[in-house]
Amino acid sequence: MKILVIFSSRSNTTLRVAEEIRNSLNCDLEEVIDTQNRKGAFGYVSSVINSIRKTPAVINEIKNDLTMYDLHNYRNTSLEWENVNTH
Repeated sequence: MKILVIFSSRSNTTLRVAEEIRNSLNCDLEEVIDTQNRKGAFGYVSSVINSIRKTPAVINEIKNDLTMYDLHNYRNTSLEWENVNTH
C-alpha cells in the first residue's frame, strides 16, 4: 500500500511528527504550505482571526499526484486525523 502523509506545520512540531510517521511507515510526505507567513505571535493571531471569519487559507500547489496513493492522511492543526481513500 502506498501512503502519503499530508501535513502543515506552523512551528515545525507537526513536521517532526510527520517525519516520525514517514520513518515508521516508509511513506511519502507532502507539506501544505500557506502563502501567508503564520510564524510567531502575529502569525498565530492572524490564524485565529482567519479561523473565526472562516477565511480559507491560500496554499501552494501540491507536489505529489494524489491518485498515485492508496491512502493519504492529513494531519491538521486541531490534532485530528482524516483518512481519505483514493479507490
